[in-house]
Amino acid sequence: DDGEVTWSGWLPTPHTSSLILAITLAVIGLVWAVARGRAPLNPMALGGLVAVLGLISGSRVFYRIVEPPFSSGPVEIGLAAYLSLLSAVVIVVSGIVYAVTQRQSMGARAPSRKETRRGPGEAASPGPLLF
Repeated sequence: DDGEVTWSGWLPTPHTSSLILAITLAVIGLVWAVARGRAPLNPMALGGLVAVLGLISGSRVFYRIVEPPFSSGPVEIGLAAYLSLLSAVVIVVSGIVYAVTQRQSMGARAPSRKETRRGPGEAASPGPLLF
């Protein structure tokens, strides 16, 4: 039809929309569980899982931007495709940042070897008192 075809990135194929919907629900479920204090994984693994889920959805959208599902005629990529890709990148970055910050905070809370080795009669010092 010599016309231009525009697609959104959300609905190029049924599989992409179903995959992105499932990943979105999984990420929302993980965030909800963490907010309620019932995280299924430790914080570092949770951040990594969110990053991997974002990477999967982002790679699928990126693939559809590079390889449009339409075989003939000029294809114009719509703004929604780029917004979908941007949101997937934000999910990946936020998952990585969360995992790294949790790793650093867990490292700061862990006692050093020197503090854990005490003699038989030594008591642990209570540390500074904060009022």
